[in-house]
Order: sequence, then C-alpha cells, then structure tokens
Amino acid sequence: MVAEGSLPAYATLYAHIRVILGIVVGLGLTHLLRNLARLVEEPREDRLYWLHLGWVGFVMLYLLHFWWWAFRFSHSGTIDLLTYLYLISYTLFLYLLCVLLFPEKNSRPKDYRSLFFLRRKWLFAVLASWCRG
Repeated sequence: MVAEGSLPAYATLYAHIRVILGIVVGLGLTHLLRNLARLVEEPREDRLYWLHLGWVGFVMLYLLHFWWWAFRFSHSGTIDLLTYLYLISYTLFLYLLCVLLFPEKNSRPKDYRSLFFLRRKWLFAVLASWCRG
C-alpha cells in the first residue's frame, strides 16, 4: 500500500531514468542546433543540401517526440530492467542519428551533399534496425 502523498517505487525509479533520457536527448538537440547555427554563421550555398536539412528537421522532431513520449511514459506503472535497457539504448540510438548527420571529425566547412551520400547507408541502417515492426 502506498502512503498518501508519496510516489510508488516505479515512479521514483522512472524519475532517475527520465533524467538520463533528458540529458541524452538534450545533447542530441544541442548537437543539431549548434551545427545548424554554424551553417548560418558561415553561409555558403554550395555546401547546403536540402535533403540533408530535411533529415536534420526530421531527427529534431523525432527527438522532441521521443522526449514527450518518455515524459508521458511515467504513468505506465511498469519499469523493469528490460524496459530500462530499451529506453536507454533507444535514446543512444537517437543521439547516434544526430552524430551521423553532423559529424565532429573536423570543424572545417563540409559539403553536406557528399557527406549525406557517404553516410546514408549508416543512417538508414540505424533507422531500419530500430524501426522494424
């Protein structure tokens, strides 16, 4: 029996998980926004690619949707080790998508069209590995 005013054990456990999820999702959003800001600071139209920017927008919305979903997940009532591992690994997968779109290997201006085509197999492989039904 849960005393009135106190949270059940799964809710306090999920609060700790939500902190990790929030940190990693925040890092992913920061990574995308920082690199988008770099595009604005150093404008060169020959290095922009509309398809790359479309995927950046998709991943940003995907991160925000996951964060909102994870926030509402706290009402489910069931948190076990497999659920914990799934949530953490899914969050790391989302951060990997951010790094695939804007790699940090060197900071010189990049041609995002060629970069997108070089990394598209990795990007779609990561997406397909998590989105298979």
